[in-house]
Amino acid sequence: MPLRNMTNLFVLAIFIFVSFNRVFAATPQWYIDYQTGLNAMEFQHWQKAISHFQNALKAHSKDSGKLRAFGAVFIEYYPHREMGICYYNLGDIENARKELNISLQQSSSRRAQMYLDDINRGNFPKSVTPGSPEIETAEGNAFPESVAEESPEYKLAGAEIVGDRLSVAVLPFESKGLGAELGSIDLLDKLITGFVNINRFKVIERALLEKILEEQKLGMSGIIDASTAAEIGKGIGVDAVIVGSVTRAQNALSIDARVIDTESAAII
Repeated sequence: MPLRNMTNLFVLAIFIFVSFNRVFAATPQWYIDYQTGLNAMEFQHWQKAISHFQNALKAHSKDSGKLRAFGAVFIEYYPHREMGICYYNLGDIENARKELNISLQQSSSRRAQMYLDDINRGNFPKSVTPGSPEIETAEGNAFPESVAEESPEYKLAGAEIVGDRLSVAVLPFESKGLGAELGSIDLLDKLITGFVNINRFKVIERALLEKILEEQKLGMSGIIDASTAAEIGKGIGVDAVIVGSVTRAQNALSIDARVIDTESAAII
């Protein structure tokens, strides 16, 4: 197969994998708790929402404008802020102020500041008496205990990529058994260009990549170790790195590659 076509097929395969990974990746419990808490708020079940947010915080204790949920899925994650809003609606102003301040310290947001400003101005819900927390007794609308179990589609609710597209770095591929077969073709350039042309990823520029590799004294000969690749990717500030090898087998070339999560060094 011509090298150009092989490279295009390889990039397409990676794109398909990352896209479907959003659907088939295991959904962590903290994410289910967080999304279920948000849904409970829509039904005005403030105490239930607080309970779910507290469970989510056991796994991820800080609010963040961009947090990896699973696979290539990122979400806005503000359990402290949402708990503050729940307490606000329950009339527990002291805890509301506490949680909103924590949220603003960890990841400032307009929503948290708006509610904190209302508290500071003495603006409270009509049914709330400051200093006298309401006891949630009304059941209101029916609300399933686990929305994720009730509706599988809900697992992806709110799980859109936040901010920039998934950022990747294509690290140098190891060459096995190759001589002058590639001629003037630069495989790394073609792979990088392929990812850019998909218009799905934010791809690190090769010049910056080479500079970082040079500083790390790693060269451009190919990086195999997953933990090393993840460390480099984290230093660059990307979400994932692509590593692999190009091997000559008789009259054919094969491209093997791995997508590595820079946070966990896991091959995804």
